[in-house]
Amino acid sequence: MKPVNKVVVCCSEVLGSYLKWPDYDRFYQELRAAYLKDREQLANAEIPEICEVVKKFSQEENYKAGFHHVLTEMAFLQIRAEYLKDHGIIPVSLTPESYDQCLAEFISATTVRMEDCLRFEAQAQAGQEVYSNQSRHGVLFKLIERILVSSDEAKTFLDKFWDGHGNFIARLKKGPPLGHLEFARQIDNIFDDIRTALHSQLASTVQQHHQQLWVLNADPRTTLETQYFAALKQDEAFKETQQLYVEPRGKASLEGKAETFDLFFYLK
Repeated sequence: MKPVNKVVVCCSEVLGSYLKWPDYDRFYQELRAAYLKDREQLANAEIPEICEVVKKFSQEENYKAGFHHVLTEMAFLQIRAEYLKDHGIIPVSLTPESYDQCLAEFISATTVRMEDCLRFEAQAQAGQEVYSNQSRHGVLFKLIERILVSSDEAKTFLDKFWDGHGNFIARLKKGPPLGHLEFARQIDNIFDDIRTALHSQLASTVQQHHQQLWVLNADPRTTLETQYFAALKQDEAFKETQQLYVEPRGKASLEGKAETFDLFFYLK
């Protein structure tokens, strides 16, 4: 099992009700003590103390009536917040005041949290036009943005996507209803702009590598292919992609002019 950098917590009234269990604090303290003890024995790949604590509170008569296994997850999040300065917990509020009910006890109030579901619900109740699942879509894309915050490619994609998404929503609100063909054209335009931005970024990166490779007297085509396959091998999920490898082509804005090009042309 590998650690994760980000944890998304969907805060709701239901989750808050579980945390009102009178024995939660006792459960958390015992689980925390067991975690600290078992952490010293990780070399043996055994976690008997943690298992015993969970078994005690989930099966003994004095506790099992109010116990729910989601409480184990919340207790571990509380331990995470205590021992990691950058805990990576991302709160998403699904119901009013649910952040206070679920995380306020151990997550700083300054932690960036997502309140889009509540904001769009309030707009709908005020009579403003809100599209079906608009809040859920907004939360999904913001989560992707938070999770991939360190990726330059993801930032390029999301910056262009947000521009297109915002313009599209504005067009829907102030214009006449779109027909099927016009709707599809609007969506295609968004992703055409995204592809152009990504290819432009890739072309710029290739040109930079081109200059570095010639300085090193390396064969740029061979080196680029080697680096390409080495990157794929770093993640087992992409191994099958090796069989589908083709020389990359794309549309990009180079020196102020849009064109479709063969990336290897710039390495010859």
